[in-house]
Amino acid sequence: SCWVKQILRRCCQCLRRWQVLETMVGKRSSAARKASGSKKVIKLGELCCGWCSGSQALRQLNVRHSLTFAADTSPSVKQFVSDNFKPGKWYNDAFDNAIQKEASVDIVMAGFPCQPYSAAGKNEGLSDRRGQVIKPIAAYINGRKPKSFLLENVKNLVGPAHKQAFNDIMKLLTKSGKYVVKFCKF
Repeated sequence: SCWVKQILRRCCQCLRRWQVLETMVGKRSSAARKASGSKKVIKLGELCCGWCSGSQALRQLNVRHSLTFAADTSPSVKQFVSDNFKPGKWYNDAFDNAIQKEASVDIVMAGFPCQPYSAAGKNEGLSDRRGQVIKPIAAYINGRKPKSFLLENVKNLVGPAHKQAFNDIMKLLTKSGKYVVKFCKF
């Protein structure tokens, strides 16, 4: 469908814009990498993965990767991801404390729940349990310090109704001092 292609395009744009892949795979062209027989495989972790847009984007960019772990609450998502991406480990919820013990990956991607921030929702922000999912995601990022991370949500998160929640999320993500967090509004 059209929205699926749009999300994939956005993931690819962000990955290219931030030069995430060039940094991890090397600045050589793909032809040069193929000629040299580079076997670098990017380790990916996806939380609140939905249909694994990160893995989809990396596939479209022809980047070798392994889905080290994935998490989502939906049984149908679990089935889809297991059939199509074969994650090393599956978690039924991003709140699962065992995720914090996972080894570090190169990239963490998460499409944490948008309902608490969506203009179509109740706008409860961080007071909604689903809005709290950002906390274990940020804890993993700050604790394991992946090379990069990409988080996706609705544009209303950066709007006036959720300005404080957005600032709180930015503080959570920069807590370790390792990251300069940028955001793109599409």
